[in-house]
Amino acid sequence: MIRFKDQNCKDYADGDPSQFSVKAFFATMFVWMTCFAAVFKGVHSSSYIVWFTVPIPLVFIVVMVINNLTLEGAGGGIDKYLNGTPGMEVPASVWADAVGQIFFSIGVCMGIMTSYGSYNRVSKPIIMDNLIIALSNSTVSFISGFAVWAVVGFLEANDNLA
Repeated sequence: MIRFKDQNCKDYADGDPSQFSVKAFFATMFVWMTCFAAVFKGVHSSSYIVWFTVPIPLVFIVVMVINNLTLEGAGGGIDKYLNGTPGMEVPASVWADAVGQIFFSIGVCMGIMTSYGSYNRVSKPIIMDNLIIALSNSTVSFISGFAVWAVVGFLEANDNLA
């Protein structure tokens, strides 16, 4: 892999970190070949690829949450995530940015509605589909917050937070 920083966010001192990496090269080739296979075979084969590409990021998120919750000081970050910083009021602009982020992420998910329009019958009610997508998106974002804020607590506990 090409690595520029070590686990303490310091520059690597053991040589040039931008040297060619065989692992990174073959990982990139694997991704490109997978994309090619998905497009080359058409829509019918892409449904099989979706069975792999949808759950794997969710598994990675769960693994990151579990791993990050074991870090020293993670509880402090989770407390800040759920309760905020004591004595500090969150400005309205932060809440506006948070709402904007939710609308942005749901907007990205709405691309699936085009697929629903293509493959479902014309009279199929899609209100429940929209609700499932919106709730799933927000739930994944909420759970991902635990992975991020556990690291914030870890960095704060080790005085690495600037």
